Amino acid sequence: MQRAMRACFSASTLSTPKPAFFSGYAMSSDVLHLSPQQLVPLMPVLDALNDGMLIVDASGSVIAVNKAMRRLYHGGEVPYPGYPLSDFNAADWVEAKRVLTSGKPLLGQIMHLPAATVVASHLPIVHQGTVTGVVCAMQEIASLDDIVHKLQAYRELDAQLNGLLEALPQGVIVCDAKEHILRANTAGCRLCGREYGVVQGGSLEDLSADFKELAEGMRACLSSGLPSQSLVRHGEQSLFLWIVPILGESKSPDLVAATLVELDRFDALRVQLEAPERPAEEQVAGIDDGDMVQSVAAEVGMVVRSASIRRVVSRAIKVSQTDSSVLLQGESGTGKSMLASIIHKLSPRKNAPFVSINCGAIPEQLMESELFGYERGAFTGASPKGKTGLLEAAQGGTVFFDEIGELPLTMQVKLLEVLDRHAFLRIGGIKPVAVDVRIVAATNRNLEEEVEKGSFRRDLFYRLNVIPIHIPPLRERKEDIYALALSMLDRHNAQNHCHKRLSPEVIDLLLSHPFPGNARELSNIMEWMLVMSEGSLLRPEDLPLSMRTCQESAPAGEGEASAPLGVYQPGTPLKDILFSVEEACLREALASSSTMNEAAQSLGMHPTTLWRKLVQHNMGQEEKIQADCTEAKSCATGARTGANKTRKGREARGK
Repeated sequence: MQRAMRACFSASTLSTPKPAFFSGYAMSSDVLHLSPQQLVPLMPVLDALNDGMLIVDASGSVIAVNKAMRRLYHGGEVPYPGYPLSDFNAADWVEAKRVLTSGKPLLGQIMHLPAATVVASHLPIVHQGTVTGVVCAMQEIASLDDIVHKLQAYRELDAQLNGLLEALPQGVIVCDAKEHILRANTAGCRLCGREYGVVQGGSLEDLSADFKELAEGMRACLSSGLPSQSLVRHGEQSLFLWIVPILGESKSPDLVAATLVELDRFDALRVQLEAPERPAEEQVAGIDDGDMVQSVAAEVGMVVRSASIRRVVSRAIKVSQTDSSVLLQGESGTGKSMLASIIHKLSPRKNAPFVSINCGAIPEQLMESELFGYERGAFTGASPKGKTGLLEAAQGGTVFFDEIGELPLTMQVKLLEVLDRHAFLRIGGIKPVAVDVRIVAATNRNLEEEVEKGSFRRDLFYRLNVIPIHIPPLRERKEDIYALALSMLDRHNAQNHCHKRLSPEVIDLLLSHPFPGNARELSNIMEWMLVMSEGSLLRPEDLPLSMRTCQESAPAGEGEASAPLGVYQPGTPLKDILFSVEEACLREALASSSTMNEAAQSLGMHPTTLWRKLVQHNMGQEEKIQADCTEAKSCATGARTGANKTRKGREARGK
């Protein structure tokens, strides 16, 4: 017998309720194939049911009545075994008599009993081909109404939940333990790259074809029962994935919910929140021209997410329409060359040449011939045809002087002449060459200080500094750090056909790093992690050792000594730990000393030993090393000379 305690009628249909507890007996077409007496031993089971059950034989006499049926007759005569059914309920007897006569069941009849109105069903009992009795099953309409109300409430709750999910700007995907997707709102389907209604009802296997990172993350959550957060790139969008398990009574995930947040949605909100604190013209540049800023920056590969860099690009867009000289100031690696490209590409000179000159990369002896060219036979070894200089080659276009602070004083005079007269003389020439170019200069130095020192001409500074644009370093625009990191990650994944992603811990470490090398340093760190990491999720242990050491050696508070704290990491070899600690100490000594000698004395070692250790650590202290290398070598030579003298003195005394 299958679940004898089940209710006698299905709650889904009020019109045709059917008994369910007889399923273990021979039954076909709602007919019981057994004798009425065989049902009497089932009375303990029938008494446990909430629905009324009454059995009569072929003569109409009551054979059995359960407790629920007696309750339904409360207030009137209650049928008892051995008495005719017609004496208690004539209407019920009429229905039972019709079943006895026809041998066919009667289902879903409304009857009024003393204690309740019920839905009654009458099933024939057939024994050896003869109708030998009838089973009368009755269920209160009130209980059916309760089921209907609960079903309606469930439907309303389901509609409210769907409405709530559709109102969310974030995408939401929910799956069960069997990886079936139960819920997916419109935003979730859009971010997955699929049409609405296609995701819901599918599986994680189907989803992995369009969004592998999401499917793998939800599977991992089902397996581990732990939440996870990650930043991923899907198509052209940067997304924040937040995946959480919904645990059941067994403490294992019954469901997993994934939230997909578009990072671009925060940009406009952040700009609007910052707008009241900014001048009116900057508000217009930051909000109204937001799309233009993004598209222009994308053309040169520049990532703009923070409000400060947006303002810089907006100013560059504005000055591009003029011929005024522009001076770009900022640390190395902040994107000065990209900004110069933007100014040229949007200017009326965009179809003319854009010539970039790195003043620090051209030897001083060749600077004049490279910039201004020379006439044939101007000097020994000169080309017989002469040479066109870079300024002349940029005729009608833009000349970008990168690292203008490295330009020798002699060349500064000639450049000033170009700015003032728009003409110059080639080497060996007597006829001025007219030139029409727009000058954009960039430097990572403070030119005002260089002017005071006398290493940069004051008049040239004022001619270049017509429109100064300062580019803030990466540490002052945290929003651009993870945007740049995601851009580099996306580029690496596309080139190497992999699906690596950043963990929130790595993002936190990147955001807290000062990045003295700006974007170039970030690029190196990302390349290290992407090449050296094993798994698809980049974790803190995948960061370069130098960066981990830098994080660990950060000062705990103002006024405290900077020391490498917490350097031990499980799984890191001791030699690597000692190497990183030594490097941190060397950096601290160099930062607090003015010369190599002083740094060596503070560390209690010879300058030559310090020099060797700096080379071992590849610390990039070339300027200090070169400045003090002679001093260190002379010290070493003096030490050797003293030792030789001492040795000769000892030999003389010995003789």
